[in-house]
Amino acid sequence: MNIYHCCAPKTASQWIKAILSDPAVLEGTDLSISDYYREVMLPRISLQKDTFDTTPPPPCNAILTPVYEPYEGFQKIPKQNDYRVFAIIRDPRDIIISWYFSVKLTHEPSSIGVRSHRKSLRELPLYDGLLYSINNCLRPLRIISSWKKAEETNPEVKVFRYEDLTQRDNVQVFKQLFDHCGLSKSEESLQDILKRYSFESLTSRAAGQTDFSSHLRKGVAGDWANYFTREIQQEFSRVHGDLPAALGYQSTEDYLLERQYDSIQSKMNVMQSDLTKIEKDYDAYAQMQQDLQQFNQQVRKKWNAKGHAQHYTQTLQQTQTESTMANWPRIEEIVQHYSQLEHDLTIQQALAEQCQTRIAAMESSKFWKLRSHWIKAKRRLGLTRPDE
Repeated sequence: MNIYHCCAPKTASQWIKAILSDPAVLEGTDLSISDYYREVMLPRISLQKDTFDTTPPPPCNAILTPVYEPYEGFQKIPKQNDYRVFAIIRDPRDIIISWYFSVKLTHEPSSIGVRSHRKSLRELPLYDGLLYSINNCLRPLRIISSWKKAEETNPEVKVFRYEDLTQRDNVQVFKQLFDHCGLSKSEESLQDILKRYSFESLTSRAAGQTDFSSHLRKGVAGDWANYFTREIQQEFSRVHGDLPAALGYQSTEDYLLERQYDSIQSKMNVMQSDLTKIEKDYDAYAQMQQDLQQFNQQVRKKWNAKGHAQHYTQTLQQTQTESTMANWPRIEEIVQHYSQLEHDLTIQQALAEQCQTRIAAMESSKFWKLRSHWIKAKRRLGLTRPDE
């Protein structure tokens, strides 16, 4: 039996190849890693041959990893009778970001294409470089799109998400991948293997810590959100349409809407905290006035008893005037701050209501329902992250 690891560049292909090549994975099997695709197929593909009728088939009991072909290209590869295929897809927006940094900074300049793109990217600022990447990183996105569709028609094909394979708790996902490929490994054995290939073990950095000089730059999914401005998103949609949603990912528009809503909620929480502080200031001021009145009443009683009522009244009026004048700037500041916060809170509440309306419409959409079913299925299979 042969195993085909099909994917696009920037989907952790070399990382998965390293795992499949580990002696602990191959132990107890008659499988071996084959360079058939790189040595036999790629030269013919580069000649743009339409058929491979004269191409020798790959050796038996081989793991072909990685195979950078769309499904239609994979179908042209000569095969042995028994084989398994797994394909890796990734959020296409993260592929764009990874492609940009890799080609610009860390990828080996082994081809004319990489060298040409690198020269262009190094002459461009970040914003223009991302626009360039959106318009030039085309084949990887076409590859992942083709495999998502293939899973629906070919029972030999199983598609896995980069995000699930690279999450911290990834043993169950790899167990499914290995079982699909006929690789029998216990969870304990898999856990030991995956620990050796964790981002922390390979880089001595925690996932999320960036090193732009390393090909293993950051080690987390969703980094695209740190770079996609509204303009970048518009260009991405113009070139690639709503590809993320077609692959089962949240659309950029929905993500940005949720982020805007979270930002508004955060601002409202800060304003509410400020309002609470101002209310406490008001309460303190009211208590001060009450204490002053009680003190005045006590003094009046004593002065009336001594027959000094008129002098007391004059003194009391002078004391009240001086107290009010001394505290007036603080009182005026509190009133103005309170009024401004109430005004801002009203605006933020209106924006939040708008966001909630749009989110309600979004949640009733076909994509959101499919996404909900997907998350429920992942929970039943035990594949969810703690934050899902």
